[in-house]
Amino acid sequence: MNLKILPAVTCLTLVACSAEVPPSAEYAAAPSAALETAAQSTSTSPRDDAAVVVQRFGRELQGELQQAMAEGGPLQALQVCHLRAPAIADELSAETGFQLARVSLKHRNPERGQPSGWQREVLENFDRRLAAGTPASELTFSSTAAGEYRFMKAIPTAPLCLTCHGTAIEPTLQAELAALYPQDLATGYQAGELRGAFVALRTISTDR
Repeated sequence: MNLKILPAVTCLTLVACSAEVPPSAEYAAAPSAALETAAQSTSTSPRDDAAVVVQRFGRELQGELQQAMAEGGPLQALQVCHLRAPAIADELSAETGFQLARVSLKHRNPERGQPSGWQREVLENFDRRLAAGTPASELTFSSTAAGEYRFMKAIPTAPLCLTCHGTAIEPTLQAELAALYPQDLATGYQAGELRGAFVALRTISTDR
């Protein structure tokens, strides 16, 4: 396998992250100005706000990974994702008021990617809906419970994701993954399977 293939950046958004979303056409096609306008609007719904934050998360991580891929290939992108993906989530959480995470039934990092009870139920439901023919792009969840607004968006496994999440990972990359993530469960995927989901939570204000 040639690890210098630049298009692999589309799945290296997933590398080393727990249930990371690939920067699909949804992110590439979303104009920055439109995202910023939506984020600043006071008339949008919680679902719209959450979707914008999720899109922004994917867009920012994609940009940093593209730069890392151009400078040093997948191994450098792996380091960026290992350090910057959680940092971007934390920065956006502080800025937007949403608590951002990525979860998976087969997580790479148990400290940040292990789903809670209700999140596991949503992921299992996504799996069933995907198997029944629902496009992955339409697999979202939204609810209000336990004093918080909850939003989840599915992360499908694209063919290029198999570079780091498939059954035949290049040995050098596999060794680095093992060093960074000794409890890694996020391998053995086939294209089209559900990798996990974005999660955006926001506490519901009780002020009147």
